[in-house]
Amino acid sequence: MLGSLLPSNRLPSQEIPDKAIHFFIYFVLALLLCFGFAKQVRWPKMRQNAAWFAFGISLIYGVILELVQLLFIPSRSGEWLDFVANVIGAFLVVPVFRIIVGNIFDKK
Repeated sequence: MLGSLLPSNRLPSQEIPDKAIHFFIYFVLALLLCFGFAKQVRWPKMRQNAAWFAFGISLIYGVILELVQLLFIPSRSGEWLDFVANVIGAFLVVPVFRIIVGNIFDKK
């Protein structure tokens, strides 16, 4: 995520499309958040809805980073298509997490 805050002239050259990178990073972020939320025991509602909480936090994080790029980072601009890629990556975790993990945490 550090790459989101670097000026564009300090970013490494890339062969992978920018939107694919956004998609992948937010997919991984939301997936890791899902596991964390599903394993905690203090807040049952968060545990039961881990994927949706992960999606919401990833969404908020994506908005904040795009706004920071737009307003405060020289030679960077917040892009709607970057945000869309972030949202799609984070949203895809919801069904994937439910299919792969299912109720594994509820069985403990």
